[in-house]
Amino acid sequence: MLAQAQSFVSAGDNNRLALVIGNSSYRDAPLTNPVNDANAMARSLEAVGFKVILLTNATRNSMRQGMRQFTDQIQAGRGVALFYYAGHGIQINGRNYLLPVGSDVQREYEVEDEAIDAGSVLNLMSAAKSRVNIVILDACRNNPFTRSFRSAINGLAPMQAPAGTVLAYATAPGEVASDGSGDNGLYTQHLLKNLNIPGLRIEDVFKNVRVGVRQDSGGKQIPWENTSLEGDFYFKAGTATPGAQASGLTAEQVQQVVTSALAGRDQEESARRQAQQLEIERAVQAALQNREQEAATAQASNQTQQVQAAQAAVAKLKQELAELRVANQAPQPSPPALPTEDSEQQPETAEPQRLASASPTSRPAPRFTVGQPVARPDVAVGDRWRYQVTDLYTDLKHLVDVEVQSVTASRIYTHSSVTNTEIGIASGSATKKIQVWDRDWNLLRDGVTENSAPQPGFQFPLNTGKRWESTNKLLRDEATWREEYSGHITGWEKITVPSGTFDAVRVELKGYAFFDHPSYMASASGPTTEIIYYSPAAGRVIKREIEKGMHSDSKVITDAVRERWELVEFSR
Repeated sequence: MLAQAQSFVSAGDNNRLALVIGNSSYRDAPLTNPVNDANAMARSLEAVGFKVILLTNATRNSMRQGMRQFTDQIQAGRGVALFYYAGHGIQINGRNYLLPVGSDVQREYEVEDEAIDAGSVLNLMSAAKSRVNIVILDACRNNPFTRSFRSAINGLAPMQAPAGTVLAYATAPGEVASDGSGDNGLYTQHLLKNLNIPGLRIEDVFKNVRVGVRQDSGGKQIPWENTSLEGDFYFKAGTATPGAQASGLTAEQVQQVVTSALAGRDQEESARRQAQQLEIERAVQAALQNREQEAATAQASNQTQQVQAAQAAVAKLKQELAELRVANQAPQPSPPALPTEDSEQQPETAEPQRLASASPTSRPAPRFTVGQPVARPDVAVGDRWRYQVTDLYTDLKHLVDVEVQSVTASRIYTHSSVTNTEIGIASGSATKKIQVWDRDWNLLRDGVTENSAPQPGFQFPLNTGKRWESTNKLLRDEATWREEYSGHITGWEKITVPSGTFDAVRVELKGYAFFDHPSYMASASGPTTEIIYYSPAAGRVIKREIEKGMHSDSKVITDAVRERWELVEFSR
């Protein structure tokens, strides 16, 4: 079906303009409700004084023409500009694309040419200098390309709201929204109920929507907003009354419901974290029991050296367990709240993408001066980083999510999950494990594999010219691995990764790795190089390039590694 365009002219404020797009008739992954959603939104917006440009089942050319018309009329009126989109939307490398009907996308690199960059909508609205900008994206349905696109992720990526803008998602970026089982998508259904209520600020409209969607989805879908409005905006003027509320509640009662819903969410989050902390305690207890068994076995065999080593490990694990229990009993910082109209973003050289499941916390942005020593970062429960890892031999990619679960006086405990985006299931295949780090972000334990010394020997404060040596040894399945590094901080560089552009400290690690497996009479060795870029703003490594070549009889064995790690999103 070709795009249908109509204008709805209101007898009200002629400085209110909306571009409404609903795309359903996709060839490979059709949707049920976006066209219904767009038609209903157009009628509701016309009723509250908007002139509406409506496009349904729009091709890329139709969407561009609509955006040109929209831009011209915004510039002429400079009043209130609203953009609404329902349909397929995908994120690739931290950028969001809205998919037209009729597009021929076979490869990931074709998306930029075939789709509309959602960021361009924000740019044109900002350039047109509207008094108020409203962007509503009900485009978080399932990603039709997850099976075949290496860097595609479900849901949308977070975007920054220019001054005077409200940016609303049907669900938290990175998550999937329901297309709905009735005449409208779940999100738009609740938006339509609240849009025409007199006397509701735009923030209250979206709060009502959030309550309704959260309740109807059983907590699986929670709408999200980012705003930089400096004044109040009402879709419909007037005084809110109990009878006028779509939910039957006064504004004060709605606020109570919202507060209760958010409190329930916080309780769920607290319970989840308590369960994860208990999982960490059990992992340490299991390691302790194994070491105690090793000590007992060595004692029975009169192996003095092994007894001493096992007893030292037992003492270390007992201290670790005591620290962990103290930390888990202490009050933890409150989980980050969902972004609201009061959320503010802290700009950087190029604002990094933050994980959308959390808004910036109450912690101040890290302060640093380029060229000066960098102190050890503060770390809090709930801090999260997402990396894209590229195998440079095969060009295959996967995602690694790292979330802080507990912090003690000497250690950081994270829950790490690896998602393979190359295999043929939409959600990917995730493997999860607990990792333990020292407070300088050096790896101590990776699942059940324990390092004899922190790896790779990252040392704070970071200052240009600093050098150090590091040796690490670990045992795994009778095999012995030993890595010897020389560390050197070479200076500062400006680094761009999918999450943004950062001022970063460059750390160069060069050394040699040795492998020995006595049971198979196998041994190998080879050079290893790691280039690490650490950003004070992100509080962690933002880019890492690894090259390890293990050789045996002049042949490279399967443990050769060439990888690139790049930060995609973070929240701290």
